Amino acid sequence: MTAALARITADSAVDRAVAGRATIGCLILARDAAESVAGVIESLLHQTRVPDVIHVVVSDTSDATVEMASRYAGPRDVITALGAQATRVFVHDIGRSHDAPASALDYGCTLVEGYDYLLGVDGDTIVGERVIEHLESEAMSDTRTLGMFFTLIRHESGEKV
Repeated sequence: MTAALARITADSAVDRAVAGRATIGCLILARDAAESVAGVIESLLHQTRVPDVIHVVVSDTSDATVEMASRYAGPRDVITALGAQATRVFVHDIGRSHDAPASALDYGCTLVEGYDYLLGVDGDTIVGERVIEHLESEAMSDTRTLGMFFTLIRHESGEKV
């Protein structure tokens, strides 16, 4: 998927946004995450507030991360406690880089231009089902918030965050 095509999709997601609701672009940054990336995507698809778009950016990987993530690629209609929602999952393999995490983040940021918020999730982070709903509510309750970058980290105990 090229960045240009992803931006066209991002623009259409922004156009479809529900009035009074922020638009959220989600980046999953994954490297050697074949064993965990499916769970990460599933946890995002089972949110009460689903991101408007999910981009899995894979870099410098030596396992089947791309193949595992690609099983989720495409449009998704989700019914949640907050009603019907739609999202789209894209998978991008940016190859090897000497500064892979920074390159993946830089690339990913270009994919969510035009969204109100960027949610960054590591390729091994499983989130609780109301995390995005709560983050959006908190961000929108403060009128001084112009933009926000959320990073969710996994507890060492394996608890959901």
